[in-house]
Amino acid sequence: MSKIQFSPVESARFGYRIFRATADLSPDVLLDSKSAPDIVIIRDVDAKIHDLYSRLRVHGDVHFRDTILQYRKRLKSETLIRPMGVECQIRPMESADQPFLAALTAEVFRDYPGHYQRSVFFSQSDSAAGMNDWLKNLSDNPDNKVFTVSFDGNPVGILAYEIRGLICELALAAIHPSVGILKRNLVMLESVRLAELRFLQAGMTFFMAKTQASNLSVQKDLVRAVHCEPMRSLSTLHLHCFLYQLAERGVNVPLSGYFTETVLRHIHSVYGSQKIAAMSVFVQPDCNFRYVKVVVIPRVDDSGDALFFAGINTRSENVAHATVYLR
Repeated sequence: MSKIQFSPVESARFGYRIFRATADLSPDVLLDSKSAPDIVIIRDVDAKIHDLYSRLRVHGDVHFRDTILQYRKRLKSETLIRPMGVECQIRPMESADQPFLAALTAEVFRDYPGHYQRSVFFSQSDSAAGMNDWLKNLSDNPDNKVFTVSFDGNPVGILAYEIRGLICELALAAIHPSVGILKRNLVMLESVRLAELRFLQAGMTFFMAKTQASNLSVQKDLVRAVHCEPMRSLSTLHLHCFLYQLAERGVNVPLSGYFTETVLRHIHSVYGSQKIAAMSVFVQPDCNFRYVKVVVIPRVDDSGDALFFAGINTRSENVAHATVYLR
C-alpha cells in the first residue's frame, strides 16, 4: 500500500479522515480499507506531482488545488532588507495573543487562494480556521520562532518561522487590514527585517519563504525587497476516497452485474440518466466483490452531491472504487 500519514489536526478541523502524502503514491490508496482515508492531501515538487496526477486521474477523483513557489537567500548583512521607514516591533508570541491571532487568521485568510479554500468539501470558515491550526502547530514546536507584530502600540500581525538546523523558513505571515493599504506592506517587510536581524545574530545561514503562484505582489517583494531567488515550485493535489465515510455511513447498493454496471444502474434508478457530470472508476484486476456500498458527500458550493462507491469482497477488503459527481 502507498505511504500516507494521518493528519489529526486537519481531520478534527474538517470532520473527515485526512492524510498527507508525497508523490510517492499509487492508485491502490483508493482501496486502502485499513487506513480508510477520506481525503489524501499530496504535496511535492511539480515534476513529480504532474506525473502522479496523470496516473491518478485515470482511476480516481484527484484535483489540483494550488501551486506554491519557494524562495530563498543566504542570510548575511548585504542581503538584509533595508529599513522601510515605519516603526513596528516584534516579540515572541504569548498565550494571551491567541484570541487576537485567531481573529486575525479568520480575517486575513478567509478568501486566501490556498488548497483548503479551493476544496469543494471544506467550508470557507473551516479553511480560514485551518490556518490558525497550522499556526498553533508551528508555535507548539519549541524549535520554531513565532512573533507577534505590534504597530502604534497595538498587536497587528504574526510572523511564524519553521526552524530546521540553520534554516529559518517564514511559514506564515499576516498583517491586519486595519493598518491601512499603504502601510500594511511596509509593516510586513519591516517586521520581517527585524526578525532577520535576530536570525543573523543567532548564526542562521539561510532564509526561505513560500507563497502562492498567483500571489504576484508577494513574489515581487521577495525578489526586490527581501533579495531572494526562486528555488522551486510545489503543487498540491487532493485525492478524494471517502473510505472511512463509506465504512461508517455507506449503504448497500443492489448488485447489477459488474461493478461499473452496478454503479451506473444505481445512479440512473435514483437520480435519472441525465444527472452524471463526471465519473471515475478503479477496479482491481480479477476482483470478486460480494457487495457494493455508496455514501453521499455534499459539496459546499451547492453544485450537487458527490457519490462514492466501494466494491467489497468476502474478506471485507475494498477491491473497487468509484466517484460520481451529480449535476
